[in-house]
Amino acid sequence: MGPELNETGRTQARHAAIQFEEHLARIDLIVVSPMIRAQETAQIVNETLKVSIHTLENLREWKLGQWCRQSFENVKTQFLGNGEPLGGEPRKNFQLRIEKAFQEALSLSKNPLIVAHGGVWLAAQKIYGFPVERLQNGVPLRAWTEDSKQWKLERLDYV
Repeated sequence: MGPELNETGRTQARHAAIQFEEHLARIDLIVVSPMIRAQETAQIVNETLKVSIHTLENLREWKLGQWCRQSFENVKTQFLGNGEPLGGEPRKNFQLRIEKAFQEALSLSKNPLIVAHGGVWLAAQKIYGFPVERLQNGVPLRAWTEDSKQWKLERLDYV
């Protein structure tokens, strides 16, 4: 299930919760990966938001096979590009799983907060046409669409 959050991660989650509370008062559900760090992050954020939490198995992190436990610098080009993790989950299968998870999250709430992982963010970037970049831990983002076709993205600033 992965390691727990360290104190830096807990602090990042508390800061993100403040940003969500100040900028996104309409959040009415937290949808979260079943993995430990995401669950802990969701619990910390929910100390501020006080909404229901729903776990989605399909938000689980990408199964990286031989890339697992490698430094990001060692796999960066393949990870951010179109590489396939030997012994892991094929990229296309992962993207389809994440697209299904996001659709399910949006069927549960019009304004969900999704708490997941870096690989999930990578898949979402490709699915929804956001610029591909590595997202640092604990960075709160708002994604929305006004016409169900063109998605927009906003990084919420820390106070």
